[in-house]
Amino acid sequence: MPPGDLDAIIASFVSRQFPDATSHPWIFNDTQWDGDEMVVDVDAVVVEKQRPSIENHYLLLIVKGERAAAQRIPLENGPDCQSEEM
Repeated sequence: MPPGDLDAIIASFVSRQFPDATSHPWIFNDTQWDGDEMVVDVDAVVVEKQRPSIENHYLLLIVKGERAAAQRIPLENGPDCQSEEM
C-alpha cells in the first residue's frame, strides 16, 4: 500500500470520528504488518472552538488497503498494575 493511501485512510477515520472539530491533526506512532493486514498506532488531537484540545489514541486494523476495525486506547499515566503479594 503506498504511503499516500495510509494517510488518506487515517485522515478519513479521524474526520469521521470528529466531524465537528475545527482541526484534527494526527500522527502515526508505529505500524505492524502481517501479510495483507496492518495495525497502525495513531494519536489524534481534536481541536474544537473555545475548548481545550483533546488527545486520542487508536489502533487501526487495515486489511487490503481498507480500514477494517478501530479500537480506542485509553490515555493514562501508565499501566494499572500492582506487584503480586505472596
